[in-house]
Amino acid sequence: MSATEPLLEVRGLVKHYSVTAGVFSREVGRVRAVDGVSFEIAPGETLGLVGESGCGKTTVGRTLLRLEEPTAGSVRFDGLDLASLAGRELRQLRRSLQMVFQDPMSSLNPRMTVRDIVGEPLAVHGLAKGEALDERVVSLLEKVGIPGAWRNRYPHEFSGGQRQRIGIARALALGPKLIVCDEAVSALDVSVRAQVLNLLIDLRAELGLSYLFISHDLSVVRHVSDRIAVMYLGQIVEVARAETLFGDAVHPYTRALLSAIPVPDPARRTERIVLEGDVPSPISPPPGCRFHTRCPAVMDRCRSELPEPVRLADGHEVRCFLVDEQAPDDRAGIERRREQAVAANQRAADELPSVSARARPPARLAVDPDVATPPWVRRGVTVALASLLLLLLVRVWPEPREELARAEQAGLVRELHAHREATGDLPVRLSELGWRLHEVFDDGVPRDPWGRAWAYTRSGDSFELRSLGPDGRPGGGDDIEGAGG
Repeated sequence: MSATEPLLEVRGLVKHYSVTAGVFSREVGRVRAVDGVSFEIAPGETLGLVGESGCGKTTVGRTLLRLEEPTAGSVRFDGLDLASLAGRELRQLRRSLQMVFQDPMSSLNPRMTVRDIVGEPLAVHGLAKGEALDERVVSLLEKVGIPGAWRNRYPHEFSGGQRQRIGIARALALGPKLIVCDEAVSALDVSVRAQVLNLLIDLRAELGLSYLFISHDLSVVRHVSDRIAVMYLGQIVEVARAETLFGDAVHPYTRALLSAIPVPDPARRTERIVLEGDVPSPISPPPGCRFHTRCPAVMDRCRSELPEPVRLADGHEVRCFLVDEQAPDDRAGIERRREQAVAANQRAADELPSVSARARPPARLAVDPDVATPPWVRRGVTVALASLLLLLLVRVWPEPREELARAEQAGLVRELHAHREATGDLPVRLSELGWRLHEVFDDGVPRDPWGRAWAYTRSGDSFELRSLGPDGRPGGGDDIEGAGG
């Protein structure tokens, strides 16, 4: 690879996840987590990737390392197409591509010592064993600020910052060229965060590393990145050098993010750009520009046309119709078009005050009629399940009404005998047998829950329990006479 070629080249990267529904789990939609992402990383460069939660930043990093298989697009690393590699070739290339995960605790095996965690990549790839492996582990730990004498401890014996340093040491074990840092410092305290950031910067200078630094914290990204890519709803909307992005951002979404950065000087006032509405669903993204539902400078063409990236000076790329493709570096023209669009939208909002971004209904799942389950299939499955359930009831429970009535009758007889043994006499009415029978057998209409009526009479120490027919007269067929004799 020549010095002018990028170390990593991503073109049109796409990653979709299927959404299924129905009895047969047919695909009814797709989550467009990453939808046409392109960027480059040069040797020794740090590219920051920022955006709101759910915009697809982590999916980009995982897809680059083939932890997630891409749906479409190409990823070339060091001149090799990652999609075409498999088996031994992919395993060898993984030495040059490593990742530092967000949660330092869940990314480390709690049952393994630090020596085993950091030394595992060396053992798997056959690079060291025995004393050589132990020496290499000690060297890596000391490089990231962990005493080598602590190598036999377990992850729970370290603080959060120390665990993240162990994760960095594991990523450095195979001598990588590119490390994907997925929110590597977001779970750490502010003071510890600064130490880990300085460690990453020192390692890049010492080892010539390249980073893809994923974060939602713009101040952190500005501190470590050479260039910054801003991502929104699966697409990159602006890429520029760090000083250019923070000093002269063009895309409305980038400007809104920068306006949210807290200013430590209370005497300094900044204009806060508040975005109305919520991020649309990645299952059914809006047509045209993905940001047009929340953009304060939205124009008519933004609702129907998808803007293509336009390159400005010094590698600055923007995906927005505010930029004139014929004169992309006309910043005065960009500001003029922005002001005109904002003013037009404000006039429209004043004329129709009830229409606002907050009043829009939430995005619903878009069901593709070509892949959805046909109605006749759903009706057929429902009828079949109902028939099967009815068949099981008939076979297992042929006479449920009669069986339940007999069971209630037998229970009533046992209650009568128990009452006589406890009190020495039979009850005058069935309601005297207890609260359960009082609820079941009413004094006026002694009818059980299954609709069957009963007649109870007592004579001395004997009783008669007779079932009644629909007309209220004896003849139900389930009589018990002289049961108390």
